[in-house]
Amino acid sequence: MVAGLPVISSSIGGIPDYVVPGKNGLLASPGNGPEFFEAIRRACSHPLFSQGAVDPATFAQTRDYLSPERMAQNFLTAYRAALEKT
Repeated sequence: MVAGLPVISSSIGGIPDYVVPGKNGLLASPGNGPEFFEAIRRACSHPLFSQGAVDPATFAQTRDYLSPERMAQNFLTAYRAALEKT
């Protein structure tokens, strides 16, 4: 997602937080082969995904959200909050 390539992934864990269906990828239920097959088929006919591209605005937002600087700040904030509760 950060590289600007469309993804097809399981809708499990934190992945749905980053994959915006139809914008930067597609989601399928974990372990559901037919659903994954359908997602691959849809990606192949998607106007952007079939060209190896994603929605530019979604790409910019995801790239900023997952940047090393933003992630470091988020971890630092979480650690400080945890320390304040001890």
